[in-house]
Amino acid sequence: MHHEHPLKILKYSAKNIWLLIFPLIRGISAMKLDVNKLYVWLKGAWFDILVILLIIVFGFIKWYFSKITFTETAVLHKKGILIKSNKVIPYESLASVTREHAYYLRPFKAVRLYADTCAGIMKSSDMKLLLSYRVCSELMNILPQSEHESKVVYRYKPKFIFIFFFSVLFSSSFSGVIYIAAFFFEGGQIAQDIIRTSLDRFTAEASKFLIVNIPYAVLTVTVLISGAWFISFVTNMVRYSGFFIRRYKHVIGIESGRITPRKFLINQDKINYFYLKQNLLMKIFRVMSVNVSCAGYGTGRNKNYPLLLPIESKRRIEEDFKNATGIKYNSKRQFKPHFSGLWNYIWLAVFITAAIFPIFYILPQFFSELKEAARFFTIMAEIPALWYLIIRIAALITSGVTIDGDIIYVRYSKRYDLYTIISERQKLVKLDIKQNMFQKYISHKCTVKFYFYSETTEPHYVKGIKLKEAKEIAEKCLINY
Repeated sequence: MHHEHPLKILKYSAKNIWLLIFPLIRGISAMKLDVNKLYVWLKGAWFDILVILLIIVFGFIKWYFSKITFTETAVLHKKGILIKSNKVIPYESLASVTREHAYYLRPFKAVRLYADTCAGIMKSSDMKLLLSYRVCSELMNILPQSEHESKVVYRYKPKFIFIFFFSVLFSSSFSGVIYIAAFFFEGGQIAQDIIRTSLDRFTAEASKFLIVNIPYAVLTVTVLISGAWFISFVTNMVRYSGFFIRRYKHVIGIESGRITPRKFLINQDKINYFYLKQNLLMKIFRVMSVNVSCAGYGTGRNKNYPLLLPIESKRRIEEDFKNATGIKYNSKRQFKPHFSGLWNYIWLAVFITAAIFPIFYILPQFFSELKEAARFFTIMAEIPALWYLIIRIAALITSGVTIDGDIIYVRYSKRYDLYTIISERQKLVKLDIKQNMFQKYISHKCTVKFYFYSETTEPHYVKGIKLKEAKEIAEKCLINY
C-alpha cells in the first residue's frame, strides 16, 4: 500500500483555505482599536497560528487516508475520512496513462499520473494521482500496457523543422491572424480618412483626438492579435519539442515536451479512430497531420493536440502510417459524391458570398462618406467567404467512403478543415442515412453519418452520396455485427 506524494498535503490543505477568514476578521477588528494595536495583534497571534495548523493538519489527515494499492489486476485508490471512496480501475480497462513531469515538481521528485478509461468523461481523468518517482515506476512496471524496449516494432522522431511547421500552422490559425491583422490595419486607415472628410460633424478638438489615436489603437489591436499567435506558437514549440513515438505490439508510447515532459501510453485496442487533418494550404502542399482519438490523450486540463505524426507528406503517409499503427492506409475512394451533388456542399458558402455584395451598393446610397469604407469591408469580408467556398468545392472532390476489409475510411470536411477518419469496423456504433426534401425529390442523394466510439457524440458525415450506394455502405459496414 502506498500514499500519494507528501506535496499532496498542500493541495488538500488549500481546500480549507477559507478558514483563514477567521484570522482576517480578528485582524480587522483589532485594527479598529485605538490603543496598543500592535500589542493586541501579537497577543492574539496564537489564534492565527492555530487556524493555519488546523488547515495543515486536516490536509495531512486527508493525505494519510488517501491510499493507493497495486494488485496483479487493478489499481485501487481509497480516500475519505468519514465518507469513504474506493475507486478501482482494472489494468485491462485502461485506455491511456499519462505521466506529467512538471518543472516545478521535479525538485521534489514528484510526477502527476492520469489514468483514463473509455468510460470516463471528457476533460476529466478517471484517476489523478501525485506520486513519487519510486511509486510511479512501480506502477508502470506492473501495468501490462508497459512493454520493454526490446519489443519496440517502430520508432519515429520528427525533425525539428516538422515541429516548427506544425506549430506555425496550428497556432491560433496562422492565416486567420494575418488576415485579421491586415483587416484592422487597413480598416484603421479607412476610418481615419472618413474622419478627415467629416470634420464639420465634429468639434476640432474631438476630431484631432480621433485622428491621432485611431492608428495607435489599430496598431495595439494588431500587436495583441499577433502576440496571441506568437504565444500560441511558442507554447506549441515547447509542448511538442522532443516529440518521439514508439509502437510496441499492443501499445503506442509517445513523449513530448522539454520544460514539462509528458509520457503517454496508449492501449491500441482502446483507440477509437485515427484521423488525418488538413487545411486548404496543407492540401495544396500535399501535407497532413495524423491524430488519434483515445480517452485521455489530447483531452483534459492541459489539452494537447492528439498527435501521432505531426506533419506527413502524401508521398510518405502510406508507409509511415502503417508503421505507426499497423493499419494499411488506403487512399482510394470507393464511394464518393457525384458532381451533381455540388449544391449540397456549396449552398451555404454561395449565400454568404452573395449576401456580402449588397453592402457595397446599399450603404453609399445613404451615407456617401462611407463609400470607400463599404468597398474595403466588402472586399475583406469576401476573402474568407470565397476561401470557404473553395474549401467546400475541395470537400466535394475529396469526400468519400471506403470499406477495406475491417477498416472504414470516411473523408469529409468540417468548417475550414478536411478530415480522413480511419477506424476498425467494430468501433462503429451507429450509421445514419438522412435525406432532406431537396435531396429526396430533386438531387436523389443523401447524407451518410458515421458515429464511432468516442467520449463525445460527434458525427462524421459525407454528403451527396447516392441512396443506393449509401445502402451498400450500410451493408458493408454492419455485416457480421
